[in-house]
Parts: sequence; C-alpha cells; structure tokens
Amino acid sequence: MPEIQVRKAMPEDAPAIAKLLHEAFDLRVRLSQRKGLPAERPARPDAVGMRLGNLRMFLEGGGSGFVAHAPDGRIYGYVATFPKSDHLEFFTLASDIEVQTGRLLIRAVQQEAHRLDLPEAR
Repeated sequence: MPEIQVRKAMPEDAPAIAKLLHEAFDLRVRLSQRKGLPAERPARPDAVGMRLGNLRMFLEGGGSGFVAHAPDGRIYGYVATFPKSDHLEFFTLASDIEVQTGRLLIRAVQQEAHRLDLPEAR
C-alpha cells in the first residue's frame, strides 16, 4: 500500500477527483444492485465530464476540500468542505476501495475547522 498524504485540493486535481467520484458511484450502484436495492446510474453518458466541470467551478469559486494522494501524485480520496458561520461542513467523501483514506480525510477536515476557529466539522 502506498504512503498516503493529505493536502488541499486544487483545481488541477479536478479530473482525478471526478474519476474517483465516478468510480465510487459506480461501485455503489453495483453493490446496491447485487443486494436487490434500487440504484440509478446517471442518465447522462458524460457524467464524469459533468462532475469535472462542477468540481472546477467549486474549487475555483471558493469551495475547498482535501485530497489523499500517494507520493507519485495519484489521488485515492477526496472530501469537499465549505465553511458555515458555526461549523465546517464536509460532504462528498470518496475513497478508493483498495486504499482506505476516510480517516485521514476526516482528520484533515477537523484540523481545518480548528484552523478556521470553528467549533466543529459536520
């Protein structure tokens, strides 16, 4: 397993993040279908492209987040964050199934809330 580090997400990370999110969603759909649960795939064939555009707008428009990456730059996890008046909101947590990065990303979110002098992340 590669040594994973966490850093702030940058707009140039958007293609790798979009791919990770698409793979995570696809896995969720397959697991739901295997259990007989309803799971819809995106109606548009360009779902990765849509996510890519949305991510770029989010990151360039003041949104923030963190990526978990290997020394070679490959991104294995992502979490989006947005500061509110009383907490740091986090959402869209995705992690490569082979390299579990959730705890590292949540720790980064908690540290960011502290850095921003917000009482909590949720």
